[in-house]
Amino acid sequence: MAPVQSALIDIDDDEHQDPEHEEKMHCMLDVLNSEGQFIMSKPRYVVHREGFWHRALNVWVIDLSTGRVLIGQRAASKDIDPGKWTCVSGRVPSGELSMNAAVDQLDNEFSIKPTQASGITGAGATSALREVSLMFSIKCCRDITNGVFAGQRDATWLDVYAACLCEEIPVEKLKLDLRDKQAARYIRLEQLRRAYARRDPEFVIPANEEYIAKLFKYLNKLFKNFQAEQKGQ
Repeated sequence: MAPVQSALIDIDDDEHQDPEHEEKMHCMLDVLNSEGQFIMSKPRYVVHREGFWHRALNVWVIDLSTGRVLIGQRAASKDIDPGKWTCVSGRVPSGELSMNAAVDQLDNEFSIKPTQASGITGAGATSALREVSLMFSIKCCRDITNGVFAGQRDATWLDVYAACLCEEIPVEKLKLDLRDKQAARYIRLEQLRRAYARRDPEFVIPANEEYIAKLFKYLNKLFKNFQAEQKGQ
């Protein structure tokens, strides 16, 4: 069996006992076995308490015309990694396809969405979204040390997506969900790589080196392929 790793896994960890928080705690997630196969559905608080495997997602937004990625700053109210920069991230609700959940999360956090109601691809006048595609999946596990799930295990099958833009969307045109991301900015891939290498405290740093290697491999490939495509036109 491949070694279990830890990567960028988002925890909605606000401890305020408000209706929204309660809804998140009772959100149903699909429990998976160690091979990623469905077993049953359980509320989120049970999944974390028991350390059950479940599916989560990351979405990296890349502008193919410049090779820069769009990152968001986690809200200051977050108990884990407040104010740190990272990608779009979340959980896959029970019964929902991972791809659909990724598109929904992208829309929720950055207001970026496809213009075709029935499809994942298609560039819109406002979104400039070319496509959303799965780059890789990786098995991740970590012990939660603080927040509402402190002392519990977060065990996920993490699907990592690329949301490809044909051109940069001005940050001021994005409608952020301030409960999740309080700011957004673009950063060059090399800058992000250096931030990870020096473990910059302003960023959420993946503990999983395999995750980092695959991330830059796929994002660089997407950028280079697009540039070659443009030169061939």
